[in-house]
Amino acid sequence: KILMKMAVLWGVMLSLLVSIVCILARAPIVDIYSDTAQVKMLAESAFLWYLISLPIYSFNMVFMMYFQGIGRVKTAIIVTFFDNLFFVCLGALILGRVIGADGVWIAFPVGEVCTLAALVVMASIFHRRPVRQFDDLLQLREDPDFREQIYECRNQGEIMNASMQALAFAEDE
Repeated sequence: KILMKMAVLWGVMLSLLVSIVCILARAPIVDIYSDTAQVKMLAESAFLWYLISLPIYSFNMVFMMYFQGIGRVKTAIIVTFFDNLFFVCLGALILGRVIGADGVWIAFPVGEVCTLAALVVMASIFHRRPVRQFDDLLQLREDPDFREQIYECRNQGEIMNASMQALAFAEDE
């Protein structure tokens, strides 16, 4: 739980920092690729919408990798499908027709927010109740008999043993 909170925090914060720097420097960045005024204007707008989506994308990707890492491949595939195909493509089709070219790029942050909402809905279904806190998104069964153990590994054998116990725990979920 702590590692996931750290991974999400670092992922979102780093992508937010990169987004802010790139947003502030987007004109010079776009200048590298084109010197045509109309192309630059379109590229700056598109780049802005893409950069806005990055922090939410980071959050979603950490969860996709988490589900893949604990062996919940089906959940990871669903998150990937929503994130990379369904919501962004659907948003681009709809918003592109309604707003035009900007709508295609606005579909990126909208798709990421929809994917995040889907994560919340999946966690609510998993727990059969609304999500109350971050830990609920991890979709771990609540086991009153389980006591968190802190492992202090001093060699490769102890690391392997702790890893096998963690894998057995994840498979039980």
